[in-house]
Formats: sequence, structure tokens, C-alpha cells
Amino acid sequence: MPDNQAVTTQRAADILGMSRPFFVKLLETGVMPFHRVGNQRRVYLRDVLAYAQKRDQERHAALDRLSRAAVETGLYDRNTFPEVARTSESRFSRSPGCLRLDPYASCSHVAAARGRSVASEQLNT
Repeated sequence: MPDNQAVTTQRAADILGMSRPFFVKLLETGVMPFHRVGNQRRVYLRDVLAYAQKRDQERHAALDRLSRAAVETGLYDRNTFPEVARTSESRFSRSPGCLRLDPYASCSHVAAARGRSVASEQLNT
């Protein structure tokens, strides 16, 4: 698709991963140039791609600033996982080697300690 092609606001919003009404509001605030064909707005693909690249660069810069600030304040040194008291019915009990992002997911060794399989453990949750 050539970058000098005009695309609809719906197509541009899809490319950017946002809703069409939100994209139209961005256009009305002057974030990106647009033109009208009849009563419909059109934007050039090159402008949409440039906006996406600028947005991604700003996101990466913000993440870099946050990471740098966290390292400078020592947050990475203090970031440890607390030990949770184990109870037989606690789904949140973890062994030190078991760090799962989903607190409701069961680990195989926890299920085995309860005398169940992981599949039956997931059915019960």
C-alpha cells in the first residue's frame, strides 16, 4: 500500500489500534492533517504511519525514563516476592521457584501436593 494513499478514518483507527470516534477527536484537535471528500474525512497513510512512529518513540522514551528512575531509586533492589503463609485451601500459596502471573492458575507441584492433577485443579477454579 503506497504511503501517499488516502485512507478512511476507520482504516486509520484500525491501523493505530484505537476507536474511530477517538481518532476523529484527535483529528479535530489538530494532531494530524486531514481533508474531506464530500462529508467524510480522509487522512494520508504517510501521516498515520508518522503519527504511529512518533507515538511509539514517545512511549519508549517514557518507559526508559520510568525504568531509569526506578533503578536510581533502588526499586529493583527492593522488589522481592513476599512469602505467603501456606494453607491447604489457599490458591495463592507459592513456592519460591513458582512465580506465576495469574494468581488463580495452579502450579503442578501445588496440585500434586493436594493429590490432584493440574487439569482437575483448573476445573475446580
